Amino acid sequence: MTIILQPEHDQLIAEALRSGAYQNSEEVIRQALELLHQRDARLAENRAKIEEGYAAAQRGELMDSDQVRAPMEEKKRAWVGAWKTAEEVVVGDTQTDLETTFHRLADEWRNETWFISSIKKRISHPAHLKIIGLGRPAIPLIIKEMRSSPDHWFFALEAITREDPAPNAENMH
Repeated sequence: MTIILQPEHDQLIAEALRSGAYQNSEEVIRQALELLHQRDARLAENRAKIEEGYAAAQRGELMDSDQVRAPMEEKKRAWVGAWKTAEEVVVGDTQTDLETTFHRLADEWRNETWFISSIKKRISHPAHLKIIGLGRPAIPLIIKEMRSSPDHWFFALEAITREDPAPNAENMH
């Protein structure tokens, strides 16, 4: 299949390749198509929900605003609570809380990403980002974890320290 792109699309692909997140143009296009598919699926789902809601409203089956707001507030509390946990560990500075939170997040990260081949997707998982958010106190735990269970921890170390943890290494093995 031959595809002819506009110059601005060629430029977007070139920028994506320069970022280092992609190895070739096919990977950029594949990711773009996956995102397009996901967006279309979300739009179709939202349209179906709107139709369902409109039909329910036509039948007189309306919801009170508190019924609508309650599940959204619960999701918000859960999301804020997860970030607060990481924040409290850093502020509280107790090693036990830090270790517990670190191991919980590391387990969550591993369990939810072990099947993902894209390193970019693995390291952008919320649990991995929360580990980075723990900051410098987490560095000894990351190093200990690297010794017992090697994984993509170099990205977390570099994000926390703002230094390449293996500047002269050709690879991570």
